[in-house]
Amino acid sequence: MATPAVVKAATARKRRRSTSARPRSVAARTDYERWKVKTAANRVQREAAERALARYADQAAKAKRELLHHRDAIREGGGTPPHLPSQLADIDPPDTDPTEENDL
Repeated sequence: MATPAVVKAATARKRRRSTSARPRSVAARTDYERWKVKTAANRVQREAAERALARYADQAAKAKRELLHHRDAIREGGGTPPHLPSQLADIDPPDTDPTEENDL
């Protein structure tokens, strides 16, 4: 059976590992890789960070296209897609149809 000190040390190691992990969202990873490009110590590290930055930028563009496709599919099915946060307003601008009937 592990002593409380051993358990406490193992928990602290897990916590350090989880907080020092790379960001999970594509936007956060893009920012992280952009920072790595700026702070690279040598050419090899900078090139690796630039490749990762390009990869994450491609992932973000693909995710935006897929989101737009899914929102279009919802509309084609007669539904109304949910509102998007302001960060995603460029994907699918809100409808601004002046002929919409709001006064019933």
